[in-house]
Amino acid sequence: GNIAIVCAISHVKQTRAQIREHLAPDFMEVYLDCPVEVCADRDIKGHYQKALAGEYENFIGVTEPYQLSDQPELILDTVNQSVDQCTDILVQYTLKFFDLDG
Repeated sequence: GNIAIVCAISHVKQTRAQIREHLAPDFMEVYLDCPVEVCADRDIKGHYQKALAGEYENFIGVTEPYQLSDQPELILDTVNQSVDQCTDILVQYTLKFFDLDG
């Protein structure tokens, strides 16, 4: 079988819970832990600066709060782990979660 990885910015906890319920048991929530300040520092397009300056409405993490999940299967610390480290952790966890690690 195939595994679909979907990048969805779902800032409302209830929305994620509904998706989880609909797709269970084949749903794995991954939370990328990164403070807004770090996101802003990494933002090469300047969207965070514009949101902080009031130029954008409904910008998650700035004008719209992100509701933390009660139960992500995996949390990736993107501040203290590199992209390669996060990718390795994600792949290994996914293989175990879906019982594909042989």
